[in-house]
Amino acid sequence: MSPHLAGLAAFSPAYRLHDALAVATFANVMQRHCRDLTLATVAQSVNVVGLIGVNEEGMWLEPSYWAWHMAANHSGPLALDAWADAPAFDLPEQRLFGLPYLDASVTLDPQRRVLFLSLVNRHRTEPLEVDVRLADAAVRPGGRAHLLHHDDPRAMNTPHQPDAVRSRSAPVALEGGHFTYALPPHAYAVLELPLGA
Repeated sequence: MSPHLAGLAAFSPAYRLHDALAVATFANVMQRHCRDLTLATVAQSVNVVGLIGVNEEGMWLEPSYWAWHMAANHSGPLALDAWADAPAFDLPEQRLFGLPYLDASVTLDPQRRVLFLSLVNRHRTEPLEVDVRLADAAVRPGGRAHLLHHDDPRAMNTPHQPDAVRSRSAPVALEGGHFTYALPPHAYAVLELPLGA
C-alpha cells in the first residue's frame, strides 16, 4: 500500500457531543427556513464526515447520528413560527457575534395533534430554564423528552463505548399553555408534547 493510501486508511475523525449540537442547530435552521430549504441530505454516511464510524475494532454511531435521528424522528410535517429570546455570546476568533445560547425551532403534527419543541443549549456549563408560552394552545399530560446530553461536551463514541453519547427518551411532566423546561448545559432536547382539544 502506498504511503498516501495508508494515510487515508488511518484517517479516523473524532466527532464529539459539541459537533452533534452544531448538527442539531443546522436541523433547527432548516426547519425555520423550510420555505427556502426543501431538501437536505448527508453527503457521506460512513467514517469521513460520517454518521457511522467503522474500523477494524467495530462499528459505532457518532453523536451527530443521534442529532439527525432526533430531528428526523421527532418532528412534525408543519413548521411553526416561534420567537426565542436568550442571552448571547461572541466568538471573535470565528467572527461570530451575538449568538444566543438557546437555539429553537417548533414543528407540529396536526393529524396526531403533537407539538415538537427542538431546543439546543449551546452554553458549556450553565443549564437554561426555558420558559415556554404557547399562543392559543395547551399541552396535555403524556409528553416525552428526547435528550442528547453528556456531562462532557467533548464526549464521543468508540467501538469500546458505542453508547457514551446517544439520545435517551423519558416522560416529561409538562402541561398547559405556559411551563418551564430545564435544559441541561451543552444539550439537545426535543419535547414531544400532545396538545389538548
